[in-house]
Amino acid sequence: MQYLVRINQIVTQEQYDALQQVGLLPFKSVAEDSISIADIDEIIKDVIVEHLKVDRQAFTRTDRRMNNATARFFRSTYLYKYTSMTLQECGQYCGYNDHTSVIYSREQVEKLIELGKNAAVYRKYAVLADELDDTLKEQLSQKQIIGPKKMVPPLKHKEHEVII
Repeated sequence: MQYLVRINQIVTQEQYDALQQVGLLPFKSVAEDSISIADIDEIIKDVIVEHLKVDRQAFTRTDRRMNNATARFFRSTYLYKYTSMTLQECGQYCGYNDHTSVIYSREQVEKLIELGKNAAVYRKYAVLADELDDTLKEQLSQKQIIGPKKMVPPLKHKEHEVII
């Protein structure tokens, strides 16, 4: 089944056909291979759960345990990076108080990735970042994101030199 999107409005094929008969066609067709922000969020959560060995409640808990906080940092950073959400929208979606939590999350993820390049103890974070990028690029290359895609400065993390 194909859905059609008009600025934040989704209609079924039947509704589209009815509008076509009347001559009202301000709609843009979106193929079935589109992906929503919730789908992207699930992909991100799956990769994080697999790599950090946290449970799915880590994303909703408000504790400050390292793994839970790190899982939330990566989630908000990659949601912001791969969707059209603003900082404020991303913060609200992730359950933060405001947009500054997303900014802080991005800073923490960049630091963890940098540490992962140079210290074996933190290498899992650089590997997680690479896996998130690879998985999301693969998934999103075949699908159209519903809503405009914004350009976000890329995180620097591809090289892995481990100092033991």
